[in-house]
Amino acid sequence: SSSRSGCFFPSISTPSTALERWRTSGAFASLVPALASVPDEVLKAVDALPMPGPPTRPLRRVLRFAALLSGCGAKAAERTLRDLRASNQEIAVVTSLVDRWAQHGQSCGDMLASGVLPPAPELRRLAASVGRLRVTAFVRLAAARWHSGSRVIAPALVRRLHRTLIATAFRDPIEIADLAVDGDDLRRAGIAAGPALGRMLAHLLEWVIADPTRNQRDALLAIATAEWHETRDARIDDVRRERGMNG
Repeated sequence: SSSRSGCFFPSISTPSTALERWRTSGAFASLVPALASVPDEVLKAVDALPMPGPPTRPLRRVLRFAALLSGCGAKAAERTLRDLRASNQEIAVVTSLVDRWAQHGQSCGDMLASGVLPPAPELRRLAASVGRLRVTAFVRLAAARWHSGSRVIAPALVRRLHRTLIATAFRDPIEIADLAVDGDDLRRAGIAAGPALGRMLAHLLEWVIADPTRNQRDALLAIATAEWHETRDARIDDVRRERGMNG
C-alpha cells in the first residue's frame, strides 16, 4: 500500500510507549507537526482502544487515529491524514469523529461524571450530530478519552449511554429524511425552492428533535407555511423601507 499511516499502530496493545518516544525525539515535530505536543492523556486514550485487526475490522485503526488526533481539531486531522496518504474513507470517518468529540465530548463527559445521562433531547441532538451509523464509533472514542482523563466515569454508565444512544438513533426522527414532510411537500405548500427551503427543513428537524411527537405532517406544514409567510412579509417590508430611503 502507498499509505504511510499503517506504521503508527503496530500490533501491540499499548502503542503509547512508541508514540511517546516519537514525540520526545522530535519525530512528530518534523514528520507530523500536528502531533508535536500531543499530551499524555491523548496517547493513553489510544491504548484504551482495541488493536488494529484484520481488514474485516477497519474501524479499529480508524478509532486509534481518531483518538490520537482528537486534540488537533478536524481540519488539522484531515491535513495530517492526507499527508500520511490515508484513504478517503478513513479521512472522512476520522475527521467527523474528531469534530464531534470537540463539540460534545467535554459536556457529555461532565454529565456522566455527575452520575447521570444527558436528558433525552440532548441525546437526540447528539445522535443527530454524530449520525446514527457512527454512534458506536463515537462512544468508543469518547470512552477512551474519558478513561484516560482525570474524571471518574463508571463503565456501566458509559455502556448505558451507548445502549440509549443506539435506541434513540434508530427509533427517533434525527435526520431530515425522518421528517413527516419533505421538500416537495413544502414546495406544494407555497415555499419557494432554494436555500431557504433547506433551512426550513433544518429548522423543522430541530423542532422535532426537541419533541419527536411533533413529527406530524399537518403540524409541520402549518409551522413551515406560517414562518415562510412571516419571513416573506418581513423581506417585503425591508424592500419598501429601502425604496423609501432611496426615493
